[in-house]
Amino acid sequence: MHFGQTFKALTTFKLPIFFLCLGMGTLWSCKQEGSTAIGFKLPEQGKDYTLGQDVKVSLDIPKGDEVTGATYLLDGKQLGTKTNGEDFTFPTKDLSLGYKLITAVVKHNSGTDTLTVNIVLKSDVKPVVYNYQIIKTYPHDTSSYTQGLEYHNG
Repeated sequence: MHFGQTFKALTTFKLPIFFLCLGMGTLWSCKQEGSTAIGFKLPEQGKDYTLGQDVKVSLDIPKGDEVTGATYLLDGKQLGTKTNGEDFTFPTKDLSLGYKLITAVVKHNSGTDTLTVNIVLKSDVKPVVYNYQIIKTYPHDTSSYTQGLEYHNG
């Protein structure tokens, strides 16, 4: 049920106004400004490494920012220090398996940043594949499910 006169111009302009706002929002959000934050290039978050494989840690440093020192930690224990933003590599042969937290405390001309990334350290032992062979089969009622129980006289 409708009361009163409708204004059709408003309904005619709703769709173009919507698309105009959507386009303006898209253009505004896609500004290509360089990131000013230091981050990790390597390793990627959650990457799998095999025990014994070396892990390379590389920082993504924005242009114009100068790193004066970086301290690298693994699960809170210090691994090493670099005086600039060069790559750092550490061995994994004596580590335990599982999730590892790599932390980099980076000092630069804009201040100090603490970066973290997780990796997964997996075993280098390949699983043994076992084979089997059926020696003998016994007749049984395949429609009955007994969970390994044996019924006598019942």
